[in-house]
Amino acid sequence: MNVEGFEYILIHCGNTDEHTNGCLIVGDTQTNNLVASNGFVGSSTKAYSRIYPNIAKALVNGEEVTINYKSI
Repeated sequence: MNVEGFEYILIHCGNTDEHTNGCLIVGDTQTNNLVASNGFVGSSTKAYSRIYPNIAKALVNGEEVTINYKSI
């Protein structure tokens, strides 16, 4: 919610910025943009398969699910 220029932000598999249009790509490893020109997220399908069932179950049960982005 409240992300300028977007109606929905999704969670999905992917490895680089070419695989997303502002959505969240999950993974178990990462290389930041300072090391690799486009950054890289590794083990994305494995990570997605691990977290998706818990998120889907919570939503089906009427629970609120939130994701907070932080700059580090």
